[in-house]
Amino acid sequence: MPTKQHEWSKLYAPEQINSWRLPGSAIVNRDEGAFSKLFLRWSDLSKGQNEPPEEYVICADVLYIDVAPTVQSNTYIFARRIEVGPNINLTLNRSDEPVALLLVAQEVVTRDGGQPTQLKVSVVNAGPGKTEDSYTADTYPQVLVKEWGEEPEPTSYGVGKLDEGYMLEGESLRLHLRCIFQLATLLSTEKDLTDLAVRQLNWVAALSSAAEDTHPIGGEARAMAAYFQSINAQKDNVFLVPDLDHSVYRESAQALLQLLERTRRKQDALEASAANRKNWLRCFSR
Repeated sequence: MPTKQHEWSKLYAPEQINSWRLPGSAIVNRDEGAFSKLFLRWSDLSKGQNEPPEEYVICADVLYIDVAPTVQSNTYIFARRIEVGPNINLTLNRSDEPVALLLVAQEVVTRDGGQPTQLKVSVVNAGPGKTEDSYTADTYPQVLVKEWGEEPEPTSYGVGKLDEGYMLEGESLRLHLRCIFQLATLLSTEKDLTDLAVRQLNWVAALSSAAEDTHPIGGEARAMAAYFQSINAQKDNVFLVPDLDHSVYRESAQALLQLLERTRRKQDALEASAANRKNWLRCFSR
């Protein structure tokens, strides 16, 4: 079943992203090979580079593979949605050394039409010939990992068995997790984007199972996804009002409490002064 197609370049336009002020939504470090964006074209990875970095860490809400890439560096891809252009194959060149490739996605679809598809992977080994393989993501809301590591054959496993090192504080994937969670919260208030927000929340919930430290945000994401799904089921009979972020009003509320406290102390002092004057008047009237 095709998923809804969006104009990603418009939805995730730079001016829109700047207005959201989401941490980790536009990280590009070409020297280190670190890319964390909401919408990323594969052809943008090599812009301004003479030689590829030792490794790539790619985190994206949507990764559009618009050219037929050849992977010659260790490459770790975490993309909620991978869109594959027509006649695209990814070539993993392991002729000189066992270059690693990690693919983690919630959905792999065609660029045109959003139909479920597979990302074809051609593996060039040190020996003669090459091996044809592929990666699919058809277990929503669960997420599967496919990894080409030191062994000749790739391995597939659930995202919960992902190395916890990817989720350490400050790592690209940890920042991506928070970014997508906050993004989904924003998009959930738009009626035509609620389905997208649910998929993003399920993506966060799946990734968060990889480390104990990220279980709390995963639980919140899972609960929010279920809530929005129930809202969607009721369609037009519900008007969604998002929970207020009470921290926004904390300073003004504290200032108001301090003003009330000062007013109370002045009132107490005034009443005490009035009572004192009455006592003096009684003394003089005797």
